[in-house]
Amino acid sequence: MATITFEDFFPTTDDTYPAIPHNHTYDSITFKSNVVFSGSVTQSGSALGFSYSPATFVVATLSSGYKADYIATGTNDQVPINAAITAAAITGGKVFIHAGTYKIQAPIVPLSNVCIQGEGTATVLAGNGTNFSIMQNLASLNSPTTDIEICDLKIDGTGVTNTSSYSPAYKGIYLQYSKRLKLHGLYVYGTLATGIGVDFLVDTIIDRCVVDTCGTSFAVGGTVGSNGIGIGTAKYAVESWVVSNCVAVNTGNVGFMCEAQNGITNSEYMTFANCLSYNNGTGFLDSGVSRVSFNNCWAWANTTRSGFLVNTGDIAIPNGVFMPNNVYLTNCYAFDQTNSSGFVIVDDQIAHHVTLGYNIHLQGCVATGNSVAGFVVQDVSKVSMIDCKASTNGTHGVLAYSDNVQIPFKDLKIIGGAYYNNSTGASGANDGIRIGSSGPGIMSHALIQGASCYDDNVHTVTDGTITTGTAILTSATAGFNASMVGNTITVNGAGSAGGNLVTTILSWQSLTQVTVAANASTTVSGATTTWGTANQRYGIGIAGTTNNNNIRILHNDLYGNKTAQFNTGAISTLEVRGNAGYNPIGQASISVTASPFTYTAGNSPEDVFINGGTVSSIVKGSTTLASASPSVVHLEPNQAVVVTYSSAPTMAADKY
Repeated sequence: MATITFEDFFPTTDDTYPAIPHNHTYDSITFKSNVVFSGSVTQSGSALGFSYSPATFVVATLSSGYKADYIATGTNDQVPINAAITAAAITGGKVFIHAGTYKIQAPIVPLSNVCIQGEGTATVLAGNGTNFSIMQNLASLNSPTTDIEICDLKIDGTGVTNTSSYSPAYKGIYLQYSKRLKLHGLYVYGTLATGIGVDFLVDTIIDRCVVDTCGTSFAVGGTVGSNGIGIGTAKYAVESWVVSNCVAVNTGNVGFMCEAQNGITNSEYMTFANCLSYNNGTGFLDSGVSRVSFNNCWAWANTTRSGFLVNTGDIAIPNGVFMPNNVYLTNCYAFDQTNSSGFVIVDDQIAHHVTLGYNIHLQGCVATGNSVAGFVVQDVSKVSMIDCKASTNGTHGVLAYSDNVQIPFKDLKIIGGAYYNNSTGASGANDGIRIGSSGPGIMSHALIQGASCYDDNVHTVTDGTITTGTAILTSATAGFNASMVGNTITVNGAGSAGGNLVTTILSWQSLTQVTVAANASTTVSGATTTWGTANQRYGIGIAGTTNNNNIRILHNDLYGNKTAQFNTGAISTLEVRGNAGYNPIGQASISVTASPFTYTAGNSPEDVFINGGTVSSIVKGSTTLASASPSVVHLEPNQAVVVTYSSAPTMAADKY
């Protein structure tokens, strides 16, 4: 039923108000009580002023007893729903679908200027049949749909079966080429392929949607599709959309995905915000799309590729644009991925690659408890990590490297943040931050500055107390917790004949008390007590060969790691200074060989002391600093001093 409401109804000659549409029939006309009629109304009064509300058409099940414009009988219920949509589309309006279960046996077709609204999860559009999407409208580049709204209902795909090979087309909602699309308050469950698959969008909002157990047929041959919410791009230069406050769980492939498909442009300006992705294959994926931001999103317990993956994409674009450019991940969290890493950024289409400079920015991102690495950056340039954290990951906190000579890895910046207690899967085998190259790969212009890279799994107190013949150990400062059970513990002086008691923590009692696995032989108080095992090998490690150059490691906090605080391979240009726990390095004598003798500083600044002998010149660069000893020469990393002599001096270096 359509209702027209006339306001200030009177004849007019200036077309101030729009005309009544021609060739439309209305079931009723409602006049407001304060309408004042003046003049006369004629049949040809095309200038009569009025306003009317969009039509609302009601759909209900036969068994519900609701009064409705269209009744669904339980067979091919898409027919009355589509009829209501078609009626509403004449002038624009709403299709309201009452609570109930509707058997959908062919696609519902959303149309422009129509809102399809249910009564929350009480309105169920239940697919029943083979090989189709429950809602579908595939428009075109030059004739997109506009102002479609779908909200407040459940789509259940469990009744749609796949009678052929896997197809990514059997979705819950499948729309292409849509402007000002609004999807909100939806629950999509059990679809063969992607739950909400919408491509080539402009000015679109997807909000407060849950997709659950979608992509159920992915395991039987899928390589793409089968996502929770999947969005294809690359038809319009600006494909502006926001996906916010949504949840994807138990999908066959990716929870949230945007993908550059075969297209005509590298689309830009997309956002994922406040979304949660868990128990999927991959949490979030940017596959070849530029100017995408991920804000305050969470990936938890995903199982195959990573929590967050930014890569070059599986679908080739004709103009050669593959690697995402200007991608921002801010305050995103990746926890407990199994068989995978927290964040992965990789150019995995090297054979087709055309460099655009990349620019991938991570700020305030956290990776914890993932079975592989916290962050992986491979064969990608201009990556910055600001104030990020990686802890208790199975391998490295950060692994950044190049393994292909075609794509030099340039301009990595890791500023601030904390990378600690990693290498839980293989104690002593992995680092807080590991950068460099492998094989023919090339890394250049990397900066790590102001980061804390440590392992504090080893705990020491000086107030341990234990009594002869007992196994109760107390310490007011220990801060014991249940995770320490099983740790090796040493209590100085509590063993036989005053030796050390070395045992394990058997059980946790409180913050100040534990039970150990062996009784003390000697009563002690104020004893130095140490427990736990460091896992993280180096705070910062640099791998590779002289292919690595222009790497700076500045003012980081390195302490408590298992093997050493810092380690490097053969790097052509490396600067290491001001790192707590590693610098200053200390003093070392210099073995003087034949004149003229050249001494080159290491990776840190040095003061070189030259004493005795018969020295005729001391030269740094092209400048003669002195013509005799004694002399002190300051060298920056990798600088050299040349000493010419007739009788060899003694030389030593004080390394900062």
